Amino acid sequence: MHTVTLKTDDGFYNLLTETAKNLGTSKSALIREAVLKFHEDLEQRRLQKQIEAAVAKTKEADQEENLIWEGTLTDGVA
Repeated sequence: MHTVTLKTDDGFYNLLTETAKNLGTSKSALIREAVLKFHEDLEQRRLQKQIEAAVAKTKEADQEENLIWEGTLTDGVA
């Protein structure tokens, strides 16, 4: 295990101490859990952006395809 030193103001330290006490855990465990959760949230946002970009790309391609097929509606072929 490694040791990390964290400098905080009194307000943050008191919040950390109170939260850890209320959860029945150590301040170290609380900080570890918070950092892991933050990392998971960042990864989720990154994946969400990738999905949104893929959807936008697909939507654009679908719109172009629709324009091509739309022209066939009036081509006189029954």
